[in-house]
Amino acid sequence: MEYMKANQPKHAALCYMTQHIHKYLCQQMYDFILHMIFKHVIHFLALLNMLMLMDS
Repeated sequence: MEYMKANQPKHAALCYMTQHIHKYLCQQMYDFILHMIFKHVIHFLALLNMLMLMDS
């Protein structure tokens, strides 16, 4: 039982770190996905624009 008490702060810190890293990674992934989608949409619109110009 004493062992558990002694390790409590360490465990809490580890838990906090894990949550923090997880949140950070999720944010990075989200930003990356948004960036990719945005880039592709811009690319697609530019391509569409070119096709329209060639058509007329």
